[in-house]
Amino acid sequence: MDEIHIVSIDPPKAIQLTTRLISMLMSIRVLPSSHPLLALSRLHTTLLITNYRSPFDSGTVEADSPRIQMSSGIETPLVEEAQERLDDAIRSAMRTCDALNQVVTYGHPIRGLAIAELGKLLSVDEPSPGHLVENGLSSPTRSSACLPATSLPSGPRRLRLAYETLVCARGELMVGFGGGKNEGGKVGNEVRKLLIDVERELAVWKDGIRNAIASLPQGRRRRSHGVVSST
Repeated sequence: MDEIHIVSIDPPKAIQLTTRLISMLMSIRVLPSSHPLLALSRLHTTLLITNYRSPFDSGTVEADSPRIQMSSGIETPLVEEAQERLDDAIRSAMRTCDALNQVVTYGHPIRGLAIAELGKLLSVDEPSPGHLVENGLSSPTRSSACLPATSLPSGPRRLRLAYETLVCARGELMVGFGGGKNEGGKVGNEVRKLLIDVERELAVWKDGIRNAIASLPQGRRRRSHGVVSST
């Protein structure tokens, strides 16, 4: 009863407690897919998502990162804190998906919903994109959309991972909630619409990068060619 009371009236305290408990269990090498670590990870992810607020106050996932990332007038510490909170939520969702993949079969409704949740998080506009701060685009280590990255990409590479994850989620939702006219249920329909938005944004990124490379001197243009092909 006390734990439910804390979650309902003091989300930051609940996040702190779940973070501490998860760290303790991981430190003694409890399997991520075992009880109670999997349940705690799922709760922790839900808390992080529920309490995330974009500094741009977008309210929903939108496919307009280039516009968002060029916005100004918001204090840098607030933007950086929002980026950290978003990344924490994504990492938590990744751990949850990885654990669920070990204990439930392909197409299980819970697994499909968790992967869809991860895909939505990856498609959220980055408040403080790392690829704009670093010198060039980093190349993260990753396995596949269903077994997500160990390090987080930024910019168009994060968007590409979001697209691949959403495609994976849609496939699982079509199994778990029915294909055909049902389209994977309500969440499956939401994922399908989001996939269209993400695909459009990826096209915007590609056009923008190509235009930028076209304006470079010939020598730098050759070195940048691989960046376009990788997005």
